[in-house]
Amino acid sequence: MSGDSHWYDSCKFPKGGWNPPERGCLRRLANATGQEIDLLTPDRLASVYRALRKAQEDNKNEPGAADFYYGEMEMRRLCARPPRAEWFVLNLYWLISGYSLRGLRTALALLMLLAVATVLIAAVGFPDHKGQTSLSATIVGTPPRQSVQVEPQPAATVTSEESFGARLRTAAVATLEGTAFRSSEQQLTYPGRVIQDLVRIVGPVLLVLTLLSVRNRVKR
Repeated sequence: MSGDSHWYDSCKFPKGGWNPPERGCLRRLANATGQEIDLLTPDRLASVYRALRKAQEDNKNEPGAADFYYGEMEMRRLCARPPRAEWFVLNLYWLISGYSLRGLRTALALLMLLAVATVLIAAVGFPDHKGQTSLSATIVGTPPRQSVQVEPQPAATVTSEESFGARLRTAAVATLEGTAFRSSEQQLTYPGRVIQDLVRIVGPVLLVLTLLSVRNRVKR
């Protein structure tokens, strides 16, 4: 090896991540080895993983394609300067589901969503007092012998004056009803309805990602 034999001692290499060493260090390394230094960056690795994934898909090797897909997505996420929106989506996708390849991670995210929503609804989602009792009218019989049956509908069964345990049980039911796109019979405050609507939007997405992750694991 020609050139400065002490180039390595004067170089500062990052301890982790994909940050390259200093440019001065690269120049000294190039002079010492007599070769041009070509860094393999995450975006270039993403292209390599993409090509390998497509080759495995063409060969009907789905487990191998899934592994290369994970590597491709990781390199895209670790890219030095990705677009801000893409960076946010990729990190969220990795955190929640591991790119739809980590079923346990998605199931835990779904359970955490349900648990947090249940506690929040129990804390701020119930009215201070029971609402007014509504009436339900039903016409029975045929003309000219018809009658109207009027039945009272139950108002809010749980209020903020109840114990936290009672509110927690009712909040769990309201949260599960939101996940299943069902309207809750329990009257909720405006914050409670907002929380239930968020569960109604995010819950099915996490459920689909969980099923997709399980499917990918089974196919492997």
